Amino acid sequence: MFSYSVMGLLLLWRQSPGLGVNLLVATLVPIVSWGSFLLASFLPDTGEEQMPHVVGIPLNLFIAGLLVLVTVLGYGLYRRGLQKQT
Repeated sequence: MFSYSVMGLLLLWRQSPGLGVNLLVATLVPIVSWGSFLLASFLPDTGEEQMPHVVGIPLNLFIAGLLVLVTVLGYGLYRRGLQKQT
């Protein structure tokens, strides 16, 4: 997971003409990696009943959902800022 984060930051910091593509890839990496936790919750016997719960949701799913939400929100704010510039 750490290498995904480093790759995403490098894509965001790199100066290149394809900044939109870099941003999209940097956004999709955490969504795919953390979203897999959400998909795994639909499988039986994943051991989530032993996890501590936050607001009725297992802790690992709560954190994964929060990170996916923050990623999508950040991408949306970036796109909104681009629309205001033009």
